Amino acid sequence: MAALWVAFSHGASPPVDSMFGVHGPATHLVSAGMALVFNGTAAVVVFFVISGFCIHLPNIGAERLDWRRFLTRRLVRIVPPLLAIIGLTRWLGDRYVAAVDTVLWSVYCELIYYALYPLLFALLRHWRLRYILIASIAPMAILLALKPTAAFLWHFGAWTWLYCAPFWLLGAELAERYRRGSLRTRGSIWIWRCAAVVLCGLATVALYHLPIAVGYPWTMPAFAVFATFWVAQEIGHAEQKGAVAVLELLGAGSYSLYLAHKIPLEALPAPTGALGWLELLAAIAAATLALYVFVERPSHQLARWLGRRRRAPAFAV
Repeated sequence: MAALWVAFSHGASPPVDSMFGVHGPATHLVSAGMALVFNGTAAVVVFFVISGFCIHLPNIGAERLDWRRFLTRRLVRIVPPLLAIIGLTRWLGDRYVAAVDTVLWSVYCELIYYALYPLLFALLRHWRLRYILIASIAPMAILLALKPTAAFLWHFGAWTWLYCAPFWLLGAELAERYRRGSLRTRGSIWIWRCAAVVLCGLATVALYHLPIAVGYPWTMPAFAVFATFWVAQEIGHAEQKGAVAVLELLGAGSYSLYLAHKIPLEALPAPTGALGWLELLAAIAAATLALYVFVERPSHQLARWLGRRRRAPAFAV
């Protein structure tokens, strides 16, 4: 859903005015509402939280971390699809390179987090994760003080990974809470989901519709805290009610969707009418499926095979 949210924020959302053939206050209101709530930056923050959770959870309580095995699996899993999409855009032309580059910043951040995770694992022998999380806020604050007018997270350039590190560490802290069994579901899951949508819209309003623009670097830290609690509720809800099979199936290709969606959006004109929108969605689905079947899935299978070649580290249960 987060990957789809990003695609919709980049132009894949339904063109309500032309779909219904009505141009009036109601359709304009719906269109404006979708433009506000489809906040791709907020969706990427959710990516970071989920990534920190998934990477740290299997290693909690481990006596050691085989860093060679860990990095091999992560790089084989992530890098081939990345190289494939970079190579494809170079072949297609500069405008495709520019279009896809706008989403690759978060992948580069992830690669840095993977590279640093063995160091984090070693530090956890001496310090609790929450203290490292608190300490990571200081570089974020310094970067924000140095560039207070930054509108987007990637405006910190080569230091974007450092600014976003607390988001990733929030996910890792969530993994430790989950392992301790301290996650609790509170309220209807739909209240949390609706709140996420509302907060996406408020962050967009703050950036684009206030007399003084408030950039995402100012609003996303608060959203990341909310997202951590929200993901915790989703975990508890899935354990109680079961996961949604269709979404799990589609989620297998979410990385390919994130990497590939910009190419059809760049190649095709902005959709008009229901048919044009469905054609755009079909093109995005085809690009996602091609990247997933021919590159991502084989890379994932190879990463798992390489991981099984050496014994996993022991866990203290």
